[in-house]
Amino acid sequence: MSAVGDRLKRNTTRRSPMILGAIFVACASSTDATAQTATRTLPAYYAPGDTLSVVIDLVSPAGTIAVGAEDAPPAGWTVSNISSSGEFDAQSGKVKWGPFFDPSIPASVSYDVSPPTSASSAGCFVGSVLFDTTEVAIAGAACVAGPVPAASTWGLALLALLVTIGGTLILNDRVKADRRVH
Repeated sequence: MSAVGDRLKRNTTRRSPMILGAIFVACASSTDATAQTATRTLPAYYAPGDTLSVVIDLVSPAGTIAVGAEDAPPAGWTVSNISSSGEFDAQSGKVKWGPFFDPSIPASVSYDVSPPTSASSAGCFVGSVLFDTTEVAIAGAACVAGPVPAASTWGLALLALLVTIGGTLILNDRVKADRRVH
C-alpha cells in the first residue's frame, strides 16, 4: 500500500473524518461531468466490402487530466487505419486509445472498418470514454443500416411498377376515348 493509502487507512480507523474528507476532495476530479461528451459519427448505410470511417469526437472540459477511449465495431468487421496511436484488441474486439494526458488530449479519434462481403444486416457499435474517473457512453450514431439494394435493382423495380401502372392507365384512357368516338 502507498504512503497516502497507509495514512488514509490509519486516519479512517481513528476518529478523524475531517482528514478523510480532505483527502477525498483532493483526489476528486475537478471536471464537470455534464460537459464531458463523446459523439460517434457513422455513414447512414454500408455496402458489403466497402470501407467506412468511424469518427469519435471528444469534448473534455478544462481541468481534465486524462482520457481513454474504446469502441467495439460489429463482430467480424475488419478494422484498419486507427488514429492517435490506438490499437485493435482482437481478444475483446475493441479499438482502444490512450491514455491521453493534458495537454495532448485529441479532439477526436477515428478508425476505418470494412464489413465482410457476406454482411446483410445493420452493424452496431458500442463504446465508452473515460474522462479522468468519469465513464461516458459514446453518443451519436450507434448503428449503420445494412446494405441497400443496388440503384439498378431499385430502378428496374420502379420502372416495372410505373410501366405496369402507367400502361394500364393509358390503355384504360384509350379504351374510354375509343368508346366515346364510336
